[in-house]
Amino acid sequence: MDDTLKNISVATIPQEIDTAYLRSLNFPFVQQVDSFPYNWLKINEISPVNKDSITERFLTITSQKPAVINPQLIKNQQSDWLVGILIFCFFVISYIRITRKKYVKDMLLGLYSRPMFRQMIREGALYSSGLVFPMTLVVLLTYSVFTYQIINLINPDVLANTVQIQLLSYLFGGILVLLLTKTLLVRGAGFLFKTSELAEEYASNSYYFHIITAVSLLPFLFFSIFDKSSILIYLSLFVTALLFIYRILRGVLISLEMQKYSPYQNLLYLCTLEFLPILVIIKAII
Repeated sequence: MDDTLKNISVATIPQEIDTAYLRSLNFPFVQQVDSFPYNWLKINEISPVNKDSITERFLTITSQKPAVINPQLIKNQQSDWLVGILIFCFFVISYIRITRKKYVKDMLLGLYSRPMFRQMIREGALYSSGLVFPMTLVVLLTYSVFTYQIINLINPDVLANTVQIQLLSYLFGGILVLLLTKTLLVRGAGFLFKTSELAEEYASNSYYFHIITAVSLLPFLFFSIFDKSSILIYLSLFVTALLFIYRILRGVLISLEMQKYSPYQNLLYLCTLEFLPILVIIKAII
């Protein structure tokens, strides 16, 4: 570089020197100028080449530091508790489906045949030993997850400040107390008004439809955990509403057999047992 600079003559420098020409002569620039007269340029005052500046200006791919990408977990608002609970419910239903085929067949027939439903009550098939506890547990767990999903749909801020397993425990206990209280009221009313047989059928009808509803909700609830939209939750509400209306209609048929009471009294009795608990749940959620 020094030998090159010494051999440059003024004659070789044009009257107006631009940066492109100086670059062709390998001049290192300290000041950024577009053009200037040649007599401003003093060859002896040109600073030597700084290798660090060259490496900073001219970078190759190999000299750059490789980018470091650290994988981060995607925050999932849903916990594995919901999946675990529903898988457990599926396991219980599958086990009963394999080991108690007649029970499953009678449950399906009882959905549209009231004589078959009454036969199950007389034979004790609905409350068969070894099935009451697992089926009741499936109902309570499914209803707890269903209520949790509804809360997440309506008021998700409640879930942000609550431990999920703790909230599920509260829902499980609340639903258990609600269903147990309703059953005791029905049986108690049957004992007081000397209609134990009809009260037994009415309580069995409610228990039967709780099982049917829980089993019907399981697939919707399972896939709703992984679905970001709320379509499956609305479908679950629709299925629950249909089964609830069907249960009410069958309950009306049962209550109409109580001929000692007027239709108005039967309607008041029915609304107290069926609609009041739902209003309590809605008020608690909202």
